Amino acid sequence: MKGRVKINLGCGEKPLPDYINIDSRPLPDVDIVADIRRIPYEPGSLFEISSAHLIEHFREHQSRVVILPYWRSLLQPDGQLRIICPNWAAMLNQMNSGKMTLSLFKKITFGAQDYEGDDHFAMYTPETLENLLREVGFSQVEAIVLDRMNGGCPEMEIVAKG
Repeated sequence: MKGRVKINLGCGEKPLPDYINIDSRPLPDVDIVADIRRIPYEPGSLFEISSAHLIEHFREHQSRVVILPYWRSLLQPDGQLRIICPNWAAMLNQMNSGKMTLSLFKKITFGAQDYEGDDHFAMYTPETLENLLREVGFSQVEAIVLDRMNGGCPEMEIVAKG
């Protein structure tokens, strides 16, 4: 990777090519089994941290004081964080307009709860996640996708520099 190490945290059953895939569960194509709060990398060693549908599995306070500062410390000076997660504002709009059922809204809001750790503790809008990232020291925070459908879930994608 020539000094441009890219990791995919919480990859679950969706590992990414050209990334080192990390999850707490020993699933197929997981390269490293580890807690995302203690991964085997030194500060300043990563070019990119990507996480899809992971940040909502932690309480906002824990993300603010532990997780996001830790991830930021792992990034190189030109490193990038990429977060994909449900867009709660889009979900509420779909729910209110009748495009989303209450059952699906509940499942996305609280998680499928079909394995240990598949619970959601925080939901974000683009504005609240961007503000959280800036608060913990990320810069050049930008929502590059606001309302992409992933199955029945409207998701957003936000990138930020360490």
